[in-house]
Amino acid sequence: MNNNENFGTFKIPRQFKNQGTFLKIFKWKSLIYTLVGGIVGFFGYKILALLDCVIAGMVFMTIFAAIGFVLGTLKIPEENFKSGGDDIDVYLYRMFMHIFKKRIYINKSDMEIDE
Repeated sequence: MNNNENFGTFKIPRQFKNQGTFLKIFKWKSLIYTLVGGIVGFFGYKILALLDCVIAGMVFMTIFAAIGFVLGTLKIPEENFKSGGDDIDVYLYRMFMHIFKKRIYINKSDMEIDE
């Protein structure tokens, strides 16, 4: 008896959209960024709560959580920037590294090469 006779053909299930999302709006990266922003905002909330400004502390915490969500979710538009399609956090990281990392650019067309 041939072992191939026991095998059947089955349809492969279709790909589900948004498999890497949580609660339909959060990707895992944006969820982590939102939580980190919320934790930073929570410390600001506690400081403002000590000063009897609870409402301002809640607004402070909400703003920082929203900033974390935006950094983790949105992408740079492709038609406006050279790095279009990249996430905003990756773009900001590259921008800060370009500003703070010292580089020397050399134009090799003017140099003579000795062989």
